[in-house]
Formats: sequence, structure tokens, C-alpha cells
Amino acid sequence: MGDFSIGALIGANQSFDAPSSWTIPNGWTRLADECSLYPETGATNIHSSAVGLRMNINSSAAGENGIRYDYGTAAQATWFPDITTHVLALSVWGYTTENVPTTNAELIVLLSASVTTPKFPFATTPARRDIAYSSAISGANRPLLDLQVASQTNINLKLYVDDVLLRVDETTIYPTYDMAIGGGIKRQLYRTLGGDAYSYRTRRNFKFDLPLELLSTSHANLFNWWWRNDFNLLLTLDTSDAESSLICRLVNEAAPISHVDGAGRGTWKGNLELLCINDGRLALDEGPI
Repeated sequence: MGDFSIGALIGANQSFDAPSSWTIPNGWTRLADECSLYPETGATNIHSSAVGLRMNINSSAAGENGIRYDYGTAAQATWFPDITTHVLALSVWGYTTENVPTTNAELIVLLSASVTTPKFPFATTPARRDIAYSSAISGANRPLLDLQVASQTNINLKLYVDDVLLRVDETTIYPTYDMAIGGGIKRQLYRTLGGDAYSYRTRRNFKFDLPLELLSTSHANLFNWWWRNDFNLLLTLDTSDAESSLICRLVNEAAPISHVDGAGRGTWKGNLELLCINDGRLALDEGPI
């Protein structure tokens, strides 16, 4: 069976699904006045839902233009407290309409205002982009995300962005061959005063049962930590496919990893029961679900 990846999502309002009247998505701030923000609904310019973000950048002076998201205490509440070096993994769907140098239109993840991770250039074709960064983060350090155009003069371009998904402590898992993929349909039943009943389908949810073996104590504790805190998780079935990421939660009735795996090996085994909490879109604009 192939390997999957899973990590705890942090932040909200990262798919930009919001009323069409907003001037800046909640939680984001502009880096300069030369950056104008608009809801984007063009089918070729959005990814998972009805609304994305368009940034119009028109500047005649040198300076960084774009927007910033401060994850603040949400990151500190989510990263696993038993380790000091955490992996931050970011996926974003986006592109620019202009053929700018690769050092200009870029996405930057900051560990704090003064610590910069490797920069990540946008391209001129719509696609999912991924970066990962490992560092010791604690205390005052908190992730910041910049979508920006580097300092330069006489610039005029558009950046289209959707599904900015940052997760912490992402890890690769290897389910055994008896894994199962299922799903269910949620329905609402209405009954009239005359006694007639009407059933309406409201959403379809996927469910994954992923048996795991040979887990280290650290990984066992991590999965149980996610389960105890009911975190939103991003399950990626295929990192090369932008459509293969699903927002899930652990729905085991008891701790998912609770059995010693073999005598004397010091490893653990269990089963991750993951229920998708959306209908396939990657929208997080309403905050925790």
C-alpha cells in the first residue's frame, strides 16, 4: 500500500470563501497600500470552491507588496508539545498572470518576523505548490505567511490564490493492506403537518480506516494527541495531485494507537478512523468545524 501524509491544520479563512463584499479576508493584513484585494470567481482562477483571492499589485516605488497571515497562538496550541523540532508543511493553489522573474512573485513562510524559510516562486500556470520547513519552534516564535512580490519598482501584475493550507507536525504514514475507504450520505428529514415526509441529501462524507503498525512511541503519542484535542487534519492521498487532500478528524471511540506491536520490539499499532468533515472542498473560512 502506498504512503499517505497527515498533519494538523492551523489557521482559518485560508480558502477565501466569504461574502463578495469583503475588502480583505479576515485574519490577513496588507503589507503595503499598493496591493488591492478582490474576491475572485473566475472558474479558471479558483480551485476548490466558489471564491478565491485576486491581488492586483501596481506599484511605482520599491517595497514589498502583498498580504500576511499571522497564525499567532493557534500554532502554539496545535503543535505537539513533546517535541521541539516541528515540520511546517504548506500547500497553496495559485499563479500569476505575468511572466515575472522567479525572485519576484513569491510565497514566504516566516517562523517569526525575523526568521525566513526558503522562498517559493509562483509560476504562470495554475497549479498546487508545496514547501516544507523543519525548525525548533516554541514560545514567541509563531508562523507568519506572506504572499508577496519582492521589492522592486514599476510593477503591475495579478496574483491568484486559493486554498492556502498550513499544517504542523505532518508525518508520512504507511497503512497496511487491509485499509478501508468508505463514506456516507447525510440527509435531513422533514415532515409536513399533513404527515408527508421529505428527505434531502445535504452532503457526502468520505471515511478512511487506516491500520498502522511498527509506530514509534513518539508517533503513537502524536496521533493520540490529535485525537484528544479533536484537531482538523489534512490527509493527503497523493502529494502530486492537488485534488487528493481532504480535511478530516479522528473519530475513534477510544485512543487510536493503544496496542504494543509485537513482543520486545518497542513499537505500537492501532487504527486511524478518519471522517472527512467537508464535502471535498478545502474551505476553512468558518473557523473550526
